[in-house]
Amino acid sequence: MCAGSPCGSQSWPVPGADFKPGVRYFVSRVGSTPTGFRQIRTETNSKLTIFDFFRNPWQCTRKVVGRIRRNLISLPSSPVVAKINGTVNFEHRFLPFLDEDDFRAMLTGSYDLLLCDYLKRHVRPGDIVLDVGANVGYISATAASYLQPGGEVHGFEPLPECFARLDRLRELNPQFRLTFNNFALGETDDVLPISYNPDGDSRNATLISGTGNKAGQVREVPVLRLDEYIRTHIPNPEKICLIKIDVEGFEYRVLRGLSGFFAENRCRPLIVCEVKPWELKRLGATPRDFADLIRGFGYKVSRIEDQSPVDLATMTEMGVLVFQP
Repeated sequence: MCAGSPCGSQSWPVPGADFKPGVRYFVSRVGSTPTGFRQIRTETNSKLTIFDFFRNPWQCTRKVVGRIRRNLISLPSSPVVAKINGTVNFEHRFLPFLDEDDFRAMLTGSYDLLLCDYLKRHVRPGDIVLDVGANVGYISATAASYLQPGGEVHGFEPLPECFARLDRLRELNPQFRLTFNNFALGETDDVLPISYNPDGDSRNATLISGTGNKAGQVREVPVLRLDEYIRTHIPNPEKICLIKIDVEGFEYRVLRGLSGFFAENRCRPLIVCEVKPWELKRLGATPRDFADLIRGFGYKVSRIEDQSPVDLATMTEMGVLVFQP
């Protein structure tokens, strides 16, 4: 277990934030009718069931409290730099391409609690973490807070708007070993179109043809294999403890681009991967192909929330999964 305060913990409300606008936001989300309060209850308990509360009441309570806090807090009028886990400086800045709810979650330390908790349990000082689909860098910053200055984060983000935030994260933390790369990862070295909306949610940016936001843009981005990057940039690959992959359906191609690493190294880092089974067809693959790939690399598959086993070959819904040897 890594030392430190709760993952992503920061002072709340954030300095400079005004509580009243937060209340107005809360009321606007809830409304003043019974239907409105049912809405916020549904929103608060998104993807939670009574069985989830019985299995992990502490985790579920944190999710509920986090949802309430992010609905109450207002957005600061200017950028705010706060420390993640008391060590890594992270600049909170509202941007058109950043989903507002995600921004509120980052402000209140309630962003992606499952993943942050997983990092806290498995990342240790001096390790190396690879962040594939680094977005604005919150997960990279959280990982760095557990790695300490002796560890390394290598992040990969093709969108220039997001990459600018990663550059800012690096500038704010010169004592940490943060390396960010402005390209995508895949199965072959290539140049591919990425579809995204620079004025909308950057999480929907995708390299999969036909799934982009119709109101957005298409930009050509370089694509490299991850095994080749590791071979040329990480001389001690045995120190890679965790690879996080969240690339909007392109995860299968990223993993195929790791085949050389697994063939050349006995080490098997933990992999936390978002999986959208329905996107595999667009890549010319099936869930069984995905399952065979992961099994061939020497991994078992489980859910991040409760470590229950998952059969990738029959998976139909999106999930965040853990691949472990």
